[in-house]
Amino acid sequence: MRTVYLVLISTLCFALLITGCSKDDEESATTSTTSTTSTTSTTSTTSSGTNSEFLSAMPGNLAVSSNTSSGSSVSSSRTLGRTAHAVSDDNDTVSQNDKVTRLQAVLNSTSIDECHKAIPKTMKSAEDKYVDCYGPELAYVNHPNYNGGSGFSGDNSTLPTGDLGIWTAYNDNTTQEACAAGQMNLLMEKTSKKIDLAMGISAMMVCAAKNDNLTLPAVGASALDVTDSLNKTKMDDERGGMSITTATLERDNLTSGDTLWTSSLAGSYTPTGATAQAFSITLKHVPTTDNISTISTVGEGLIQMYQTGLSETDMNCGGSTLSIANSVLYKNTSDNLSYRAIRAKFASTISDASNFYESDGEVRKQNKNLDTTNGWCADYNVVVANVDSSGFGKVSYAWQAGPMDGYTRTFNIKTDNNSADNQTGDAYFGFNPSPDDSSGSDDYRSTSIDRMICNWAGPGAPATANKTGVSKMQRQQLEYDSTNYVWKSATDNITFAPTNDCDFTSNSSTTFGGSSASITNNLVDNSTYTTNFGSQPSAPTVTLE
Repeated sequence: MRTVYLVLISTLCFALLITGCSKDDEESATTSTTSTTSTTSTTSTTSSGTNSEFLSAMPGNLAVSSNTSSGSSVSSSRTLGRTAHAVSDDNDTVSQNDKVTRLQAVLNSTSIDECHKAIPKTMKSAEDKYVDCYGPELAYVNHPNYNGGSGFSGDNSTLPTGDLGIWTAYNDNTTQEACAAGQMNLLMEKTSKKIDLAMGISAMMVCAAKNDNLTLPAVGASALDVTDSLNKTKMDDERGGMSITTATLERDNLTSGDTLWTSSLAGSYTPTGATAQAFSITLKHVPTTDNISTISTVGEGLIQMYQTGLSETDMNCGGSTLSIANSVLYKNTSDNLSYRAIRAKFASTISDASNFYESDGEVRKQNKNLDTTNGWCADYNVVVANVDSSGFGKVSYAWQAGPMDGYTRTFNIKTDNNSADNQTGDAYFGFNPSPDDSSGSDDYRSTSIDRMICNWAGPGAPATANKTGVSKMQRQQLEYDSTNYVWKSATDNITFAPTNDCDFTSNSSTTFGGSSASITNNLVDNSTYTTNFGSQPSAPTVTLE
């Protein structure tokens, strides 16, 4: 029986940091539903390059995707690369192991011509925000909660996409992949694209410095300029449209005595027929053991990525351009990977790094209604994950479309490797107040679930009554199907009516989706969730000073 490797991301529907990495910005998006498994590796790999002293500058095994990965390619590779062979980049890697293998192959490469090969060729993920089984558009006639009004509150209208949660059990009727798995895979694909980009560019910097025989910067000395070395790579030929303005590597001592590596890069990306979009990537990494000639696989750090001047319109942000900021806080131990990834859109008037991030280095918590100067305006996403060395564990994902939501839509999924031929999981979907004050203080990064809001955008007065919801949530119990390579739904508790109390008694005039049948919800109560999912995955504690 093959070993199943799951993939992660936290965390963070999502708009891309860089909209593409090829000269043709209209290149087809990668639409495969395959995701990958986030796994930690404790094996260190030594480079045979001409100057391997830069290898501990970054985590050599940080790759993130969904923990309910699907697709046969996920099972196609199970062994990480250990030696410096020629690096193949015929296709963008999908499985976590393939990502780490390519990342380490680039770090180990003895040719500057291969340094670009961990950067994805296509940074455009699927354009869809939702799989078909999640939050479909639904027509209704004579809504039982209607008592006057128009627009979203009007009668004989349609509920918009994205608000109905898990509506049907399967994402794919043939394989019977669970809807929760399919939607989580889609959400996490966009998060993993950003981390793949950051890790690929960081690996290119290390590879270029190593193969251009640069001198390792002393601890506490000025940053090493790697810009000229990057210009010797094949980045422009093979990953066209990207221009690097500055790139540096720096080493500092922390008060603990550990070494902090900081990789900083700034540049622009110009899609075909569009104006240049500025971007910045900063990676701060503290290896547990700073063996400068060995790839770091145990340590902690922070990734910051932001893009400005993105040509995109969002009614929550105003204007025709906006900025996008991302952060990833991570910690790798010998048997665990923990991270919190956050992403959000900001108005185009906000364009400086100091405006995007809190003092702790993560993306700002408050929206523009609460922080009128620097608050995010749309698409706020938080992913928190704790997985073991095989990728099994918990991933919680929460997001808000705009600053007026007041609640997050949230998936919590836990996977367990019970034995070689028995992998199971538990998936929950529901809503949670934002900020979450259940602990006595406002938590803007909460990924908990405390209710199901069955009538999010339908008729009902007052509007806040719709969002009171019920103390229940949706649940799909999962099992891994090693024949179809998907996480299937074994038991479903997803049925509800789009009404304030989640139930509907048939009458002669009301229909939902053309049906007048009665609907009695079978959602699970909060105690079932608390007992079976347990505590939320915790964000790592990282020391960077």
